[in-house]
Order: sequence, then structure tokens, then C-alpha cells
Amino acid sequence: MSAALFDSIARIARHEAEARPTAAIGRVTEVHGGDGSPPDHAVTVTLRDSGEVLPRVPVAVGAFGLGLLPDEGDLVLVVFGEGDWHAPVAVAGLYHGDLAPPATAADLLALHLPKGEAEPKLRLELEKTGEALRLNIGDDTSLSASADTIALAVGKITLTLTSKGGGRLELAAGGSTITLKEDGDITIEAKGKLTLLGAELDAKGNSKASLKGATVEIN
Repeated sequence: MSAALFDSIARIARHEAEARPTAAIGRVTEVHGGDGSPPDHAVTVTLRDSGEVLPRVPVAVGAFGLGLLPDEGDLVLVVFGEGDWHAPVAVAGLYHGDLAPPATAADLLALHLPKGEAEPKLRLELEKTGEALRLNIGDDTSLSASADTIALAVGKITLTLTSKGGGRLELAAGGSTITLKEDGDITIEAKGKLTLLGAELDAKGNSKASLKGATVEIN
């Protein structure tokens, strides 16, 4: 084989290798979800540089059973299996000038919805150390969890479970509280009126029973 022929073949081989696609950035123009016919987990993508349209590109997921599709207009990274134009896969979404990431510290895993909002309606944040989790839905509902405490709040009603101080559960609302301790003690404190009502009421003290008040009425 002459040197000139060898060089020509080498140039052709390099050209073919360079022509094989590896990855591209595109914008989602259509979403195909699992509720369609047929059910799918894919998007139609228009490539940013070439303008080529890739129909029904499968969207990769981190675990089976998970449905997570981008929205129309989102930027995605598309890779091509074995350099084949006919085997595209959308593997990730990309933030850009018109879509900001969640405003959180680098040590948090965060999910904020709707995405890109300065004040998202849902905020889920997990410390990468695994030591704490926080969930906020709107302005009135929140859940936080750490190694020793779980706290739930809905408006001005709170429920706290903790292993601190021997362990306790406390339900609080409007200045009234119900406290259950791990050692068996139960305390009910009402800021207003306390009513116990039932078809039958049986109150006993194994060692002592007391009833006190400025006025005590027993009917």
C-alpha cells in the first residue's frame, strides 16, 4: 500500500470518527408521558446548534419506577449510544439564564417546585450528611426530621417527637399542649376549656387521686 493511499484512508477514517455524534444540547419541544398512547417516558428535542429535530428521545432515570420528565422549553443534554444518530438518550437537564437553580447551600440536596421560582410552593431539602431533612409545603405546612427529633407543623398546630430528655411526644395548638413521656407520664394543659366527654367516664388513681379548683362541681 502506497503512503499516499494510506494517508487518504487514514483521513477518511478520522473524518468518519469525527462525524459520529457523541453529545449535544437541545430544547424540549414536546413531552410524551406514561399517560399517553402508547405510554412513554420520552421527549421530542430540537438540537440547539444544528436545529435537527429528534422525535421521542428516551429520558434516562436514576431508578426504575421513577417518572421524571422535563417540561417543554427545558434544555437537556442528549447523548448518542455508540455514536449513532438513531440512538439518542436525554440524560440530564441544564439550568440556564432563564431558569435558576434552587437558592440553597452546596451541602444540601434540594427539590424546589415549581422550578425556578424565587418562592417555591414546595421545598424539600436534605443534608448530604444524612443528618437532617426539611419539607415545606406552602407557608403553613412543614416537616423536619433529624437523628433524634421529628417535628410537624400545620398552621399554629405542632407535633413534636423527640428522644431527647428521656423521650416525649408533644402536641401543641393555641397555647394548649398534650405531652406524653417515654416514662409513662401524660400531661394535658388547656389554655381555655378542657372537656372530657364519653358514654362512660372512669377515673382512677392506683396510689392517689386529687381534684382541685376554685369551684368544684360534681353532678
